[in-house]
Parts: sequence; structure tokens; C-alpha cells
Amino acid sequence: MSTEYNSILYKYVLKHGWQNFNYGVLEYIDLDKSDSCIASKRKVLYDIEQRYLDRINPSLNINKFAGSMKGYKHNLETKNNYSKVRTGRCYKKIKGIIVRPEVSQETILRLKLHSKSLKVKIYSKDYKEIKEFNSIKNAAEYVKLSPTSVSKYIKSGKIWNGVASLGNECASYPSYYFKLESSVAENASFNLSFPLEDIVTKKTKLDNIDVSYPNYSRRAYIFEVVAENNVIYRFKSITKASEFLNISRRTLTIYSQNNKLWKDKFAFKIIKAS
Repeated sequence: MSTEYNSILYKYVLKHGWQNFNYGVLEYIDLDKSDSCIASKRKVLYDIEQRYLDRINPSLNINKFAGSMKGYKHNLETKNNYSKVRTGRCYKKIKGIIVRPEVSQETILRLKLHSKSLKVKIYSKDYKEIKEFNSIKNAAEYVKLSPTSVSKYIKSGKIWNGVASLGNECASYPSYYFKLESSVAENASFNLSFPLEDIVTKKTKLDNIDVSYPNYSRRAYIFEVVAENNVIYRFKSITKASEFLNISRRTLTIYSQNNKLWKDKFAFKIIKAS
């Protein structure tokens, strides 16, 4: 018998030999005549198995719950081995981002700075600074506007006329300018406006992408960022892409529909998942 396996059962077999193990059937149940679905049949078997696990409490059974690894803990050596094996790997399915390219430490630093270094400042009509906020959301709450509206005023550079809707009523406030500024030193060579500015990968070609994912619903859409016919990133949804790229869903959709290039370099593709 091979000694490469490290389970408790194999250790006992190697130590005592197969001749000291007996095979027996504790209970027989016929599910072939049942009209229940597979999930229901599986539950019946799990319930029976759990009853025997609780009654006998077999020492060779590392899982104490039928059909589940719940309660099982890996030892420290196993955890360290898992960590070493996974170090440096690029995984294809990571919470919303399906394609993960190799990135440099500089790019990683820039992505971290992107969310931590941006400040929203409010100015009066005569360009006097009124207040500074750590996020667009906080600035929007201060002036009783939505974050989307504040973002539009930041991008357009137009002055807000001070009129806001509160339920069925309108309220008047001082007119403001909104400006997005970075707290990173001026000599820092980072472009914080677009997280993927310097990312380039040639491993995944656009023409070779398989968008047939069984977990997606028929109405799901995959969003891709493409540069020079190479897929830089792929997201599970336009919303995920919008959150990561700091670009509104509407803008991403318009650029995709009109085949426009963002920053004269990046193309956005919306693909319906099959």
C-alpha cells in the first residue's frame, strides 16, 4: 500500500493490516422507489449517517457532521503547506473579479493609495475652501445631495446652485464647487484617477475568452477591460467594475456601447453570460 496518504484510516491500516478490519452494513434503506429529488434523498442518508455518528462516535471518522467538514481543523503544518502552495498564484475566481493579472508592487501601492489618499473639498463661489471630507459620500451628506450628484459636479467642474430636494420640498443652500484632490505628495509618480493605468498582461487574449460560466444567470453580464486586444480585468457585473475602476455605471455602459476608448487606451466590453 502506498504511504503517501496521511489520513487516520490509512495509518491504522498500515499499522494493523486489512485483515483486522471488518466490513458491515448497519442499515439498509431503499431509495430507488422514492419519488423524492436527489437533494431530499441525500438529506435522508445524511440524517441516518449523523444518527450513527452521534451514537457510535467512531475514532477513525475525522468529520463529526455527516456530509460536511464542519468542525474539522487543519493542523498548523497543513495550514503552512497550503499557504506555501498558494503563494504567488493567480486565481480565476476572486469575489467579483474573475481574471486577475500579475501586478507589480508599484501598482499594488497605487491601488491602496487610490482609496486612501483622495479628499473631497468644498469651495464657495469665490473659491474659498469651506470644508474637506474623506469621501464623496461624506461630502454629499454635508450638502444634502446624493453621492452621484456630487460626482457629476466634480467631473464637470460646474458650480452647484444650492438647490436640493428634501422629500416634496426644496431647500436652498449656498452655492458650492466640489473638487477631488489627492493627499499624495506631488512628486509621487502615481496616476490615481484610474487603477489599471499601468497594468498590462498578454496571457489572456480577447478572442480566447470562454464566458460560459455555469453559476451565472441568463441575465448576467460580464464586464471586461481590454487594452491592445488583451483582457486586463474581467468583472462579474458592471457594478463591480464601477466600484473598482471608480467610474460610474452609466459612463462604462456608454463607452462600451459606442466603442469609445477610455484615456485613448482602454476599451470596455459588456458580454452577456451564456
